Amino acid sequence: MKTLMRCVAIILVLPTLCLAEGATSQPVDQTAALRTDDLVKVTLKNLFGNGTATVLKRRVDGDGKIGLPYVGRVEIKEKTLADATRAIVKEYSDRKMATGVTMARAESADAATIKSGPIARDEYVEFILWDLDAPGKMTRKVLQVNGDGEIDLPIAGKVKVDGLEESAAEKAIVRVYFDKNIIRDPPICIRRVTQAEENTPDEQ
Repeated sequence: MKTLMRCVAIILVLPTLCLAEGATSQPVDQTAALRTDDLVKVTLKNLFGNGTATVLKRRVDGDGKIGLPYVGRVEIKEKTLADATRAIVKEYSDRKMATGVTMARAESADAATIKSGPIARDEYVEFILWDLDAPGKMTRKVLQVNGDGEIDLPIAGKVKVDGLEESAAEKAIVRVYFDKNIIRDPPICIRRVTQAEENTPDEQ
């Protein structure tokens, strides 16, 4: 009898727990205009070969822009997701690079765990580089900024990023690979992340 009562109690409690857990997950608004500190999920189709789909998370910076491979910074602030998608497609089209683009807001500015701003010591940054090992191949690492304000890049070694905005850090890293004659003008993306994101990589 005691066993039966315990089973009944578990059955009654489980739905309550599920509801409580589900209640904390709020849908992210996909209709509002994009703002600084919004985190967007961008999927680039066929950019690195037919049938490929490269999924990137980009944060809208203080200038209202996001960084994307090959085209650099694209302004999307105050645009709807549909208008931002068209702006990105145009950037690639203007460079004779045909790619399909889809976008979604992954995190709103109000709920952002990381705000736009300079990289600081002991922070973590997501580093994405293409074409290092083979054309179109993506190299992704989550790197911690050391006490000297540096991150340790694959093959290229250390580069100082402390105090730099993400866009400036990207330029500094491109310069390092160029100066060391490793790769010329590589497409690079840098994003400040939490340590927890180390195990949630972007996909290609």
